Amino acid sequence: DMVLLAVQGSVSVEVDNGSERTTLVLDRPHQGLHVCRGVWVQLRDFTPQTVVLVVSEENYKDVTYYPTPHPEQIDSVEKREAA
Repeated sequence: DMVLLAVQGSVSVEVDNGSERTTLVLDRPHQGLHVCRGVWVQLRDFTPQTVVLVVSEENYKDVTYYPTPHPEQIDSVEKREAA
C-alpha cells in the first residue's frame, strides 16, 4: 500500500483496479490518496512546481514499475472483497 500527497501544486492521478478506471486530482496538501496493493496508478498533468510525497510500505524498485496497466497483474475488486 501507499499514500500520495500533493504537498505543493496539483497532479492528476489515474487509478485502475482491473475492473474500474478513474482519474482524481490531488491539489490540497492536507488530503491524500490511499492506494491499495495491486492498484495501478499513473501521475500526470502536474502544475508547475508540484511536489508529490509518496509514503510506501516498500522501497521503490524500478523492476516493479509498469508504464501501462497489465490486467493479469492488477488485483480485481472482486478478488479483494472475496478475501
